Amino acid sequence: MILYSIMAKVSYKIRSKENKVQPIYIYFSAARGVTPSCKTGLVIQTDNWSTVKKLPKNNDSQNKQITQDLKRLDSHIIECYNTANSNGATINTEWLKKAVDSHFNRSTKEEQDRTTLVNYYQHMIDLAPTRTHQNKTGLSDSRIKGYKTAKTVIENFQKYKNTTYTLNDVDVAFSNDFNYWLLQVKKYSANYSGKQIDELLAICNFAEKNGEKVNPLFKHIDRYKEKEENRFIVTLSLEELKKIKEKEIIQPYLINTRKWLLIGCEIGQRGGDLLELTKDNFRKEGDLLFVDVTQQKTKKEVTAVIINEDVKNIVLNDMPHHISDTKFNKYVKILCKECEINNVVEGNKMNPITKRKERGMYPKHEIISSHSCRRSFATNYYKKIPTAVLIEITGHSKESEFLSYINKKRDKDDNARLFVEYFKSAFKKLN
Repeated sequence: MILYSIMAKVSYKIRSKENKVQPIYIYFSAARGVTPSCKTGLVIQTDNWSTVKKLPKNNDSQNKQITQDLKRLDSHIIECYNTANSNGATINTEWLKKAVDSHFNRSTKEEQDRTTLVNYYQHMIDLAPTRTHQNKTGLSDSRIKGYKTAKTVIENFQKYKNTTYTLNDVDVAFSNDFNYWLLQVKKYSANYSGKQIDELLAICNFAEKNGEKVNPLFKHIDRYKEKEENRFIVTLSLEELKKIKEKEIIQPYLINTRKWLLIGCEIGQRGGDLLELTKDNFRKEGDLLFVDVTQQKTKKEVTAVIINEDVKNIVLNDMPHHISDTKFNKYVKILCKECEINNVVEGNKMNPITKRKERGMYPKHEIISSHSCRRSFATNYYKKIPTAVLIEITGHSKESEFLSYINKKRDKDDNARLFVEYFKSAFKKLN
């Protein structure tokens, strides 16, 4: 610990005798040879300054106010000094400047830059490799990508409003303007818009934990997402998958796409994880074929098992070659069209002109995508396999998330019936 004299003292001076408005300087004597000084930010006319008292003359209300401000600054500097001294901090000009600025609630250019909303998004991104989350160091690539996307959205919103926002500007009024722009001007979906609000609140919470000045009213901003009744779950039934499997296909790219589709609907993983699989992810133990996946989005390690014999054969003897998610989403629509998956369903389809998804009634093959694999697995095996087992494979954190994912409500009676079926099966084996 660095020890200074207990005779620490604050005094003030002006440095020129010329009769004009002069800056008032603060001098802080901490010890012999330790006397930093800096401007207080206050000014006074030279002839209103008492060189004897080293304070403004008591000749008008304005000077009296300056004297009160300086005396309050005295107390603040001594308080800061006591804290700094007990922590072993170095007392110098830089320390004094920060102490003075903190008293007057001033921020430096660096602090001002950091507390702009866009720059704090970047600050979050910069810290991502060393941040801890769920006892792990470093945020996932998908999480970082989410922050980068959110930063771009905020930048575009600022351009629309011709304003630069700070953390302190984020309150309910801000969120109302932001939501209007997201939903009405940009025509983003409720889910995408709600995600941007989630990212915004994450930024504000992180900043508050790090001691930044945030608007406390940000905690009153409401989160939201698409209503369950407005969600469209596009899946392929077991009958449709059988139809796709048995259809005679001659185009090599569609044959490859079909292999990925059939595997995907058996293992319940996201498109990005599915299409990165290689033979190294699979392992055979007796009659069982396991697939081990570390999910890119959550970093969860999950293991699925392939029970369909035709899909087992694909993996063991005719593994599909790599394909991008973009190409898969394009080819799977062509594949399903050739397989006559034409039943008209409600869903969202991308408008190539507006670049926004539009709700409507479409032939199912037009709105099938890589995400349909994961949803099909979850939907097809729901109530056939215990939900607790399914969420271990899909990687959902809890049952409510899983049920929301497939747009189902919790049915306690059906769960009880499933328990009875498993009990009877187990009892037969025991006897």
